[in-house]
Amino acid sequence: MNRVIIDNENLQIDAKERMRAEKIIIQCGVRSDLNGFNLLVDCVLLFNRCHSGSVYEKVGEMYGLKNRTVTREIEYAISHAVNLPQTLSALIGAPLPPKKPNNRMVIGYLNKLLYNTELGYKNSSPPNQSELTAESAEAAASLT
Repeated sequence: MNRVIIDNENLQIDAKERMRAEKIIIQCGVRSDLNGFNLLVDCVLLFNRCHSGSVYEKVGEMYGLKNRTVTREIEYAISHAVNLPQTLSALIGAPLPPKKPNNRMVIGYLNKLLYNTELGYKNSSPPNQSELTAESAEAAASLT
């Protein structure tokens, strides 16, 4: 179990919670072989827990990196994800811009998927590729 100290509070990241976050992020098309993958997972897990300071700064402390390096690595992983905006749109049920989403938006939506039981992700399987195609077309159409 990973331990993180934020605002003098010792937070624990449960292994099951981390595995669930990794699964969601992989299903969104982010490659797990990139350095930014693990950084993204930790940012998603800590997104709601960071009351002061930047989530990038806290994750950087965990890995001994500067927050700019964390940001850059996550941005690279996100930019190389296949169909990330379409997949996130389908999973959260809301249209996202078809262009490259920013780090904060992706981290926020992934965190919402992980912890929001109303989205039903924990108890349901993610949509298959044909559902993504239909829903991403609808999402793109609603943006125009």
